[in-house]
Amino acid sequence: MRAGSGRDGFSLYEVLVVVAILAALTGLAFPLVSMLKDSSRRQQAREVISQISDALLEYQSEDPQRNYPSQEPDLFIRMSPGATSFHLLNALTAMHLDGGMQTQVPDVAANGTLVLVDPWRRPYRYQLDNAGSSSPTQAVSPTRPDPARLDWNSKGYVPFGYVWSLGRPVHGAYGQWSGDPDAVAGSGAAWIYPATAP
Repeated sequence: MRAGSGRDGFSLYEVLVVVAILAALTGLAFPLVSMLKDSSRRQQAREVISQISDALLEYQSEDPQRNYPSQEPDLFIRMSPGATSFHLLNALTAMHLDGGMQTQVPDVAANGTLVLVDPWRRPYRYQLDNAGSSSPTQAVSPTRPDPARLDWNSKGYVPFGYVWSLGRPVHGAYGQWSGDPDAVAGSGAAWIYPATAP
């Protein structure tokens, strides 16, 4: 309190100004925090996809017929911990190529299996393109999961193992597995995949 002013505290106007400034700063901070969190999730997904892609190449180079592991009907990347059936992560684990792929959750569709999920709790996907692999002299074009993404397997290698995450939900939801509209090619979702230069 200033001497002789007769005031015991802040005026209502001063309190409202401070509250308005704090509200504006908080409003600016939330989008920034959200953007940083999303950027971190994208980087984490990129790292896992890179590890899986490298592991698939290693698997192919070790396989006597130079084949990639087979894919699941729904394209999810699974593991059967009890080895009751053989899935992609079982193959990579057997070769000690499963480092960094810790986020596995129980599969709702199949008892006893785990699914590798991305930071948005949606399954990573793997699609094998082996068209023409039975006849190496046959000219074939790659069958990309999204034909519009020409920077994905830009050299047109066949066979090729496509690995991707749907990324942050656009039309779907966090944790959505089946029927996810973001999984449709051309959905506008920002899929995360290893882009290559032509």
